[in-house]
Amino acid sequence: MTLKTHAIALAATLLAAVAPLPAIAADPAPLRVMSYNIRYDNPDDVPDWRTRRGSMAAQILKVQPDILGLQEALLPMVDDLTRALPGYDHYGVGRDDGAAKGESAAVFYRSDRFRPVAAKTFWCSPTPEVPARAYDASLPRVFTRMVLQDRLSGTLLDIRNAHLDHIGVVSRERCTQQMRDLPAWPGATLIIMGDFNSEPGETPHRILTAPDAPYVDARIASPVVEGPAGTYNAFSPNPETATSRIDFIFVDRRLKVDRFATLTEVSPAGVISDHFPVVADLTAGGPPPRATEGLERLRLDQLRIEGSHNSYRKVPSADEAARIKAVAPAEWPSLAYGHPPLEAQMALGLRQFELDVVPDPQGGLYAAPGTDAPAQDRAAMAAPGAKVMHVAGLDTGTHCLTLRACLAVFARWSDAHPGHLPVAILINSSDPRRLPGLFEHDIKFTPADIDALDRDIAETMGTARIITPDQVRGTHATLREAVLAKAWPTLAQARGKFLFVLDGNSDHETWLRSGHASLRGRMMFGWFDEADPEAAVFNIQDPVAEGARIRRLVEAGFIVRTRADAGTVEARNRDGGRMNAALASGAQWISTDYYVGAPDPEGLGYTADFGGPTVRCNAVTASCPGAAAPR
Repeated sequence: MTLKTHAIALAATLLAAVAPLPAIAADPAPLRVMSYNIRYDNPDDVPDWRTRRGSMAAQILKVQPDILGLQEALLPMVDDLTRALPGYDHYGVGRDDGAAKGESAAVFYRSDRFRPVAAKTFWCSPTPEVPARAYDASLPRVFTRMVLQDRLSGTLLDIRNAHLDHIGVVSRERCTQQMRDLPAWPGATLIIMGDFNSEPGETPHRILTAPDAPYVDARIASPVVEGPAGTYNAFSPNPETATSRIDFIFVDRRLKVDRFATLTEVSPAGVISDHFPVVADLTAGGPPPRATEGLERLRLDQLRIEGSHNSYRKVPSADEAARIKAVAPAEWPSLAYGHPPLEAQMALGLRQFELDVVPDPQGGLYAAPGTDAPAQDRAAMAAPGAKVMHVAGLDTGTHCLTLRACLAVFARWSDAHPGHLPVAILINSSDPRRLPGLFEHDIKFTPADIDALDRDIAETMGTARIITPDQVRGTHATLREAVLAKAWPTLAQARGKFLFVLDGNSDHETWLRSGHASLRGRMMFGWFDEADPEAAVFNIQDPVAEGARIRRLVEAGFIVRTRADAGTVEARNRDGGRMNAALASGAQWISTDYYVGAPDPEGLGYTADFGGPTVRCNAVTASCPGAAAPR
């Protein structure tokens, strides 16, 4: 959608009754954010919009926010403010039709400081890109997502500005969860603001400020708080009557809140709106440089990385779920999960992934049941090469149809994020079996197919960004010897790179090393016995039963991948014990289906508590400085 921009001279008279806020000090990356429900243009209001608009513009100009989120802003009101606020551009659409009809949740920003990167309106509904009223909402409800880049520093901000329903409890909860689940723009710092029509302690506030959430309530986090807690004044000039705190600014935990204020100024004509605006002054936070430098020196086996299981897998559609329930009803509960696209998972901070691949050396084995798919997808499935899916003929939903297509996602993301944290990817090779009426083939990988996987990785990713067994082995006689000598690269050395592991059966692993002793010349590591020359990485799925074994291996120098949950069991029981066991074991790679921001198709309300940043120091294998690497 096109950004609406204006640069017209100031037309409103400054309001003498509003005292300006003090200027922000020259701290690193200072930022002033303001949220303001400006009350829609109701001609029966006293004072009405024509009386209030000049005072409001003057108040905003004196506050001088870098970013301003409005609620209840009809587009003619937005135009009035645009004419009165030189130096600001904005984006916002009417919620009724996605154009000019109805209120907007417009975002204004200083055009001299910020460059717009992306802007979009989302409706609070199961069809967020279509104007709609959903759940128990009394009206269509939206939030505006705007991504801005600081012209000087290059810093990216991902802003979400919302106006939640004043009646619909379910609508408020779903919309808040929708905002939280929307993946962060890659590399951006998150800020959510708006009129939530609910107070601290209610579900929307809990969703955004839970221990596993990436946000804090700016008022609570601020060491300096000015003005009353309440923000809804019902056009009363007495701040003491504003007992409901329903307007909020939630900020990324990596930001430091220096000051928070609820502004209660009034004009000679009365209250400027039926809500008091809220303002937060922010600066960049993050770990101290010395701690970060210490983490950069840690080896890969000294890091702890959160990842996803079956990372390619979509949440099953209604048709897919029905097919699975009809064919394998006992299996459905364990399959009621899924993930956003790979790039969205990387934006959430995950750095370990799993791709299930099946052989298709001639092409076309898995074309059905996708005969009605787009031509591009049919062509991809007809071409030779490994395909990506869970169970051929039954559970086939995937964000990328082929191994090369999935790898291309990682390669593009890597190009856009030079120097990123290292990424580990498991290539789970499986031999599909015949399912009568669904899949009519028994297919097995061959040595040539394993070679083709290695070739797919090298050609799609480029060997320069792959951490290979040769690099780890170095001058040691075997890969195992190098691992026991703690020869893994450091985080600093591994930045911008990927490490691949073949996750197959014993035949697949044998073919991987056949003619490649200690995996010489291979792109992938593999699963091997502890005494084998190729031993380096282990896949031990149950940290509860095998925690002692995992700990012994990681202390020796090996890398272990384990799982924090399986088959939705932990989520259904709200049981974090398996994650706790995984963390206690020292396993470096911990996969889960329930990371922060993961879809929750069953409404289980469970999040696996990784206990900190998605990449951090591993206290079992390193002396940890208590800091995390930046994402």
